[in-house]
Amino acid sequence: MSTCTSGGSSYGRCWGGGGLVYARGERLLSAVVRKELLDAGGRASASLDLLVVGVVGAFVALLRSWADGETTTTPAQLDAAFRACVEPGVRAALSAQE
Repeated sequence: MSTCTSGGSSYGRCWGGGGLVYARGERLLSAVVRKELLDAGGRASASLDLLVVGVVGAFVALLRSWADGETTTTPAQLDAAFRACVEPGVRAALSAQE
């Protein structure tokens, strides 16, 4: 028997479905992404904040899709899909800040 609560999606049962655990995880992930973008040459700004939201949102959406069984892709395929979706926009946003 799972230690996650019953009902809802697998992701929701295990990660709080938008509750405190989910929000905390999203904040932690946002901090990591923000630091990496700043280290890559980004400047603290409203546009960087929006970029962080987009990167984290894409990652969480793919993770949720996989955890809920909506996709049967491998972790390597998820990583490739994430990078294909996110990297061009991140590169463009960082070069626009130069």
